[in-house]
Amino acid sequence: MKRIVRNASVWLLVSLFVYGRISWRGDYDAAHREALKTGKYLVVLLVDPAAKETSRVVRRLTRVDGRDVVAVLISKGISSYPIEMYYTTRFPALFVVDGREVFVCKPMYGDAVTPDALRRCLYRIKGEAS
Repeated sequence: MKRIVRNASVWLLVSLFVYGRISWRGDYDAAHREALKTGKYLVVLLVDPAAKETSRVVRRLTRVDGRDVVAVLISKGISSYPIEMYYTTRFPALFVVDGREVFVCKPMYGDAVTPDALRRCLYRIKGEAS
């Protein structure tokens, strides 16, 4: 019985910790379909897996409230995505688009890719949609 209670407690704590946070997908097409189906914005993060700051950037952005977005993490040279739409030579790069893949915020690059910048973008577009 104690084991069941302990396991349930751990699950509850993990659920509370994860609830509302950005959950990264690895497939652009599936993420785009989900964004269309749910009416959410698509957050596209392009990273260079060889760069030292990649894991830090991803970890920090994961803390942003992700209830209104579908997020996809794309690794340079590894993942499939519409490169002509998100072409960049600067990493990390963050794009926020609507279901029709129209940019709703100015793209962010390098040091400008921060949780606060993403929050400001999402707050602004949420206010415009109201």
